[in-house]
Amino acid sequence: LVGTFNATTESYVDSLVSSDANVGISAKNEISTGDNGYQAIAGSAGVVGIGASVSNLDITGKVAAYLGSDATLSAGGNLDVNAELSVNSNPKTSSATVGGRAVGISSARTVISGEAFAGMLDGAKLEKANNANVKAHLTGKTNVYSVASSGGLAAITANVAKVDVTAKVTSEIGTGCTV
Repeated sequence: LVGTFNATTESYVDSLVSSDANVGISAKNEISTGDNGYQAIAGSAGVVGIGASVSNLDITGKVAAYLGSDATLSAGGNLDVNAELSVNSNPKTSSATVGGRAVGISSARTVISGEAFAGMLDGAKLEKANNANVKAHLTGKTNVYSVASSGGLAAITANVAKVDVTAKVTSEIGTGCTV
């Protein structure tokens, strides 16, 4: 079982905006395989039994909220720039093998790559605001389950569970910005 999830969310202002109230620029992205997980199940039986289950899951998420290089913004209230990425993954594998000679293999792997960016790009202008709040958040939760079992006169079992996570979270005001 192989799964690939790619999601990008972007929200920005790159022109003249004037408001007597609060101004919000928000981007939010939630990627989830669900609480019941992403499952691969295998079973085999015989004189010679070989069973294998594999679950590979690749998740890439990007979220950005910002004032662009050509933006000029005036807010009578607050300016809130928020970028939020949330990843929840639960891959599961199960393998059961029975035989005179039995081999059971189970492998679950998850690779998560996430980026969250909130800010003002080089040259953006904030002419007026009571407060300017720039926030980027990235949260994640992963549970990887791998179960293999085998039974017989000669039985071998192997389990592999692996998670790789790469995260980048940035909140910044670029060079040449007017605040």
